[in-house]
Amino acid sequence: MLKVASFPITDAEGINELTSKYRLAAGMHILVSEGQICIPYEDGEPETPALQVCNIREQINTIIREMAIIEHSQLVMDQLLADALERKNVAEAKHKAALSDKKLEAKFKEAESAHDQLVNHKLMNQHELKRLQTNIDFYQEKIKSLAA
Repeated sequence: MLKVASFPITDAEGINELTSKYRLAAGMHILVSEGQICIPYEDGEPETPALQVCNIREQINTIIREMAIIEHSQLVMDQLLADALERKNVAEAKHKAALSDKKLEAKFKEAESAHDQLVNHKLMNQHELKRLQTNIDFYQEKIKSLAA
């Protein structure tokens, strides 16, 4: 668990003793002010339930940001799907009118394939949104159990 120790700046022996027993906290900075030095360190103890809840809430916020990006992507996909469907329908109509024109048939198959790929991408996004929401649901259950 994250702890902070404070020493007079001249207490090299105390600082060395602390750093020989514990590792410095990752991503933290040593602070110096008014002749004192504050050293954040990890004491190796498990997190308290309150800290676990805090970490879970941070994870939930990260997931919510990921979901917002995917939800925006879904709006873009709706636009792309509408365009792809229009191209597919036009190509299909031209192909049916010409009966056996190989170029028109190839254009239709290409438009159909592009549309199918977009549909699959949208379905994958929907699955990812469901997976992320399930993660949030499990995290919220964990928070309830830690608060009890």
